[in-house]
Amino acid sequence: MDREETPLKPGDVVADRYEVIEELGRGSYGIVFRAVQLGIGRDVALKTLLPDTGVGSEERKRFEREALVVSRFNHPNIVTLYDFGDHEGTLFMVMEYVEGRELKEVIDTEAPLAPERVRAITYQMLDALQYAHDQGVVHRDLKPENIHLLRNPSMEADEAEAVKVLDFGIAKFVHGEEEGSALDTLTQTGVAMGTPQYMSPENITGDPVTHHADLYAVGLLMYEMLVGETAFTGESPHEVMVSHIKDDAPTLPQTVEMEPFSRGLQWALRKQPDERVASAKHLRQILEEDAPEPVVEPQNIDPFPEVAPAKQTNLVKPLAAVAVAALVVIILLLLVLLQ
Repeated sequence: MDREETPLKPGDVVADRYEVIEELGRGSYGIVFRAVQLGIGRDVALKTLLPDTGVGSEERKRFEREALVVSRFNHPNIVTLYDFGDHEGTLFMVMEYVEGRELKEVIDTEAPLAPERVRAITYQMLDALQYAHDQGVVHRDLKPENIHLLRNPSMEADEAEAVKVLDFGIAKFVHGEEEGSALDTLTQTGVAMGTPQYMSPENITGDPVTHHADLYAVGLLMYEMLVGETAFTGESPHEVMVSHIKDDAPTLPQTVEMEPFSRGLQWALRKQPDERVASAKHLRQILEEDAPEPVVEPQNIDPFPEVAPAKQTNLVKPLAAVAVAALVVIILLLLVLLQ
């Protein structure tokens, strides 16, 4: 079967419980379909390997590793895994169906994004990463395509978009084996441990990759959301990676709106991982400390308010009764004197 073909088509039922509706997209080793879980009618994302993927292939190992990694997670900002199995010789995994837009699409059409929007998106990314890092998992491929934004009317106004982090296909357990240099393994087909524009220097050079690599990627994403351009560029993937290693990290425009992000960005984009910010939680704390004070809208106060009549107290009624009684006595005295 040609790799451009698909092992499934609309109407097919996988594992007797997932009906395929349509193909959503495909990556370097997998195809994602929208499907419906029969019985409960829930929309799900069903992911399978590309056709002709060998049993002992690297793609199959990545697929199995992604399922293993995501199965550990239970976090509102990370896609949820529902099921994993084998259907007629083809591995599949069933995940939460995420409607919304890729961050890449948002950047391409709307960047530079409003600072407060960038802040809300970044906070949620950092929360997801802190959770993953606490589980001993490094994503290693954070990029705009792997961040989805969902409209969520139930959230507060400043967090009206819910972030979902996807695609842990090349995620790594931090206690696992070291990788070779990506400069040696990168090809034009994208077989590399990351995407050049968002790879950390240590990932490129083959040094040990820790959670600091994800924090470097967050810095790159913040810069791109705020400026509308990638932080490091080049004529080829190789040139982009060399730029990560040799060139100074870019700085934000010196404006009042950008200043609150400068310190966090500088800490995230240090070349040496042990010189970067300590954790996702710490990076969020820095951004929160530098955030501008919320603007308090002045209330419309009427300079000449109408004075409401004073309420009658319980004391008024007895005093009025005494006054009436005194008046009656005076009138009676006058009548007696006039006789």
